[in-house]
Amino acid sequence: MPDLSFTESEKAKIKKKTELYHLFKDLLIEAEELDDEHKTQPQILLEVRNALEHLMRVLIMKFAPANEQSGGYFEQTLDKFHVHVYRAG
Repeated sequence: MPDLSFTESEKAKIKKKTELYHLFKDLLIEAEELDDEHKTQPQILLEVRNALEHLMRVLIMKFAPANEQSGGYFEQTLDKFHVHVYRAG
């Protein structure tokens, strides 16, 4: 199995994204509790699914470096994760 390692810069970016996700999660739980039917809106679920897709792309890139994209793919993909979580929240 390939070594799953991140540079310090990548670690910092992932940490920032996980902090954003935890903030979003808290807001989502509060919104669901305030809703009379305790439902999550479909658009929120779509954005979370899209964010997860970008996170998985980062992990695929790390597990299969032969498929690694060039030109800042890691940063671009994490930025897209950020946008989707931001939209969801």
